[in-house]
Amino acid sequence: MPKMQFEDRLRYRKESVGSDYEKTFQVFIADRKRQGCTNRTIEWYEEVLGRYFREFLEEKQLPLEPAKWISSDIEDYMGYLLKERNCKPVTCKNRFSALRAWCNFLITKGYIETNPMAALALMKVKKEVVKTLPDEVLDILFKRPSLVNCTFADFRNRALIWTLFDTGIRVNELANICIKDLYLDEGYILITHGKGQKERLVGISKKLYKVLTDFLEILEQSSKNEHLFCNSYGEKLSKETIRKRLHDCGKSLGIED
Repeated sequence: MPKMQFEDRLRYRKESVGSDYEKTFQVFIADRKRQGCTNRTIEWYEEVLGRYFREFLEEKQLPLEPAKWISSDIEDYMGYLLKERNCKPVTCKNRFSALRAWCNFLITKGYIETNPMAALALMKVKKEVVKTLPDEVLDILFKRPSLVNCTFADFRNRALIWTLFDTGIRVNELANICIKDLYLDEGYILITHGKGQKERLVGISKKLYKVLTDFLEILEQSSKNEHLFCNSYGEKLSKETIRKRLHDCGKSLGIED
């Protein structure tokens, strides 16, 4: 008898979770954290699942309870992203993958009885060749600023762009480079915030060595901050700020996309 009572309580708990959007989402997030997902991945789940998908369901007056979702709800969401929100196919694919991870978790743990993603195939995205910049544009981007007319930001942005170009690292990885991670004489940078929380060594060219050496001389005069790429007050640049600086730089040179 006690065993049945425990099973009844467990069944009730799962049903109550499966019928509540916020509860199922928080249980999923807790599981992702236990599995060692990075803060960036957790933030992405919170954005695409905790906010955007919920806003879609509310706008279209569809059930918020995960236990009531059906495959057409997911298909409608993909169509909504493509046609009404003008999202790129790769964005739709990524959000589809997030939803599938969530629903697979819920069905595995017994919070829902039917998986709305089960009959849906993963979206296919056409791979396109990445556009590159003409040599004359690169020459302007990489030109050394004049010491007479330039600002701290001018030198920093040049070093920032050179580092991205020379190493091919991600913007998030760039934002988290500390001065102590530079091994310029040895010819590499230690990346401590790589994808999947993996550290790795990235080699640098002789030209980047010179660019970073010049920048460090200026940085030591204006800031004692631990991060390499910071503002004039010594505060670390966020990845959003870096992207904006790149966009502004491109816009000033007439570079589109």
